[in-house]
Amino acid sequence: MTEKYPPASIPPSEWDEPVAPLSADEDQGTADVVKDQAADLGHGTVQAGKRAVAVAQEQASGVAAEAGRQGRDLLRQAQEELGQQAAHGQRRLAGELLALSDELNSMADGPGQGGVAVGLARQAAARTRDAGQWLDDRRPAQVVGDVQSFARRRPGVFLALAVGAGLVAGRFTRGLTTGDDEAGIGGTP
Repeated sequence: MTEKYPPASIPPSEWDEPVAPLSADEDQGTADVVKDQAADLGHGTVQAGKRAVAVAQEQASGVAAEAGRQGRDLLRQAQEELGQQAAHGQRRLAGELLALSDELNSMADGPGQGGVAVGLARQAAARTRDAGQWLDDRRPAQVVGDVQSFARRRPGVFLALAVGAGLVAGRFTRGLTTGDDEAGIGGTP
């Protein structure tokens, strides 16, 4: 069986003494103290809530600002990467055009060549070299601006050139894949 002992903080002489009831004034004073403490607790809770809301708003604002900054950085990096890729492709195309021009000139300068074919080869070489130089001398944004300007001024010519370039590119690609297939690279030997 368990025995109950009074708390150690109460001296043994007061263990059996009855607790005197509070008087009306003491009871009213205690109620006022409890009310004041409850009011202070409520006020403190409201203040803590307001502080928590302010901190949450500040942190949300910081997160939004950081997300915006990271988004701008990502966009800038993507633009730089695309610009570098466009510049690389443009330089490569310019080099290919200049090499094609040199090949056309060497064909036209070959021994025993004469006539209309030589004149056409020289004209093609000159125009190809001009196009290669034009591409080599410009940045990608300038090329896009010049092409857009030309397309606005002469839409019919632009469309005809685009169709012609598409046909040439298609023939060139088909020739490359056919050559690969015949060599056993692209298909079965």
